Amino acid sequence: MNPAGSFDVKPNAIRSIKKVILPFVFYIAFAVLSCFVIQSGGFLGTLFGIMSLICSISAITILIFIASLKHPASMVLTPEGIQRSAFGNYLICWQDIKNIEVANMEMRKYVGVQLKPDAINYLPINVQKSISFNKSYFGYDILLSELELDRPVNKFIILLEQYRQ
Repeated sequence: MNPAGSFDVKPNAIRSIKKVILPFVFYIAFAVLSCFVIQSGGFLGTLFGIMSLICSISAITILIFIASLKHPASMVLTPEGIQRSAFGNYLICWQDIKNIEVANMEMRKYVGVQLKPDAINYLPINVQKSISFNKSYFGYDILLSELELDRPVNKFIILLEQYRQ
């Protein structure tokens, strides 16, 4: 059962460390400042501290929401294959994929993709170098991190297999 049309895989912004770390640091700074002001400042200090705490919680919520809307697709699944934008824009055709499985490494799960030997020759040189490195160190041609995915690894593999058929 091949799903109709293309599907943009947009990583979950909450999972992405880069998108969350800066707002989180600001939130902690505001929270510490708010607590200090609440402790040291009577009625006006307490009021200001509570208001700044509320503002910081609202700001981080808005930033995460905006980041999730603007987050670009890490790949696009099409009836022809996987369109990737890492290391340039290229297509991995479904018929060029030999195997897709869960790769457990360093206590994390990845989607491990093994390509047919002749399929690698049609990809850009920088992608070929990345594949060579991945193959020699990890045993897979392409590794997709959970941070690139919009769902857990096991469910993403099911989606890939649906497109692949």
